[in-house]
Amino acid sequence: MGFPVPDPYVWDESFKVFYDDLDNQHKQLFQGLFSMGANPGSQAALDNAYAVLNSHFLFEEAAMQVAKYAGYPPHKKAHDDFLAEVHGKSVPLDAGFVNYTKDWLVQHIKTIDFKYKGKL
Repeated sequence: MGFPVPDPYVWDESFKVFYDDLDNQHKQLFQGLFSMGANPGSQAALDNAYAVLNSHFLFEEAAMQVAKYAGYPPHKKAHDDFLAEVHGKSVPLDAGFVNYTKDWLVQHIKTIDFKYKGKL
């Protein structure tokens, strides 16, 4: 069993990784996925969520590479797999997919991202 998905779907202090840039980007990810879920028929909302995810993942991966973070390869694969799933969707989005993306982000931050705390 994973971590609970917040309702309303907003970032809170329990998601803090203690790198300001990454925490601010994580807030934007929550906003992007929330907007996507609130507007399941909007291609613009889906495209924005994808763009925000992609931009964040590139930034986070670059920070891991600079720090020579040992967990980089599986972390990158998790990002790539998730982006491929989001990129492959078309509107209207079904509620199951929206819930999956929200849960994925919660679990990813609290299990995968938390492993790099203090290492970047």
